[in-house]
Amino acid sequence: MIFGIFWVNRFISRLSTPDLKYNTRYSETYKENKFQSLTKGDKKSEMIKLLGEPIEIYKSKFEHSIIYSKNNVSIEPGSLGVENHDTIYPIRFCRFNFKENGDVLSTFNRQNFIDSTYLKKLEKLNYNEIIEKIGEPLQEYKCDCNCEVYNYSRLKEGAYSGKNPTIKIKRIALDDRNKIKFKIDKIGNPYNKQIGICKI
Repeated sequence: MIFGIFWVNRFISRLSTPDLKYNTRYSETYKENKFQSLTKGDKKSEMIKLLGEPIEIYKSKFEHSIIYSKNNVSIEPGSLGVENHDTIYPIRFCRFNFKENGDVLSTFNRQNFIDSTYLKKLEKLNYNEIIEKIGEPLQEYKCDCNCEVYNYSRLKEGAYSGKNPTIKIKRIALDDRNKIKFKIDKIGNPYNKQIGICKI
């Protein structure tokens, strides 16, 4: 009876709280101590010799966004939306996304946070001019690493524990000289490829 209650409690806990050990799978030859021994400036060849081939390799994408709001919201990378930390509805915000040259790429003006006529004028300006016109944003998100990222961990196949997919993220970003720019050793959503390489 007690044994049964223990397993039921463990099952319920696993539904809401991510079990990182259960959720995380690593590349075939990955070793934690070898990952930790690598430092900035080490060569790609040395990294491959120690860790072997990664699960995947991808190029980080440029992204630069700012957001204005009176609500408790934050930028959600890779989209036009936001993450809402408020209980107040409807939430109102304006998000600007920029090209690499600083020109406006797109905007998302929810609930007409900025008057639409004025927003059309702002969309013709660049990043610096917008900041000068309407002041500091609530939040800024910039991903300009331009790195090649070697990913050594992934989410297990099938059902995972916790409400959202959460694992130990083990990635290494290389610069254009094939040297380690930085290691990403974080806990987070494995589908967010920008984790650890962007500035907020």
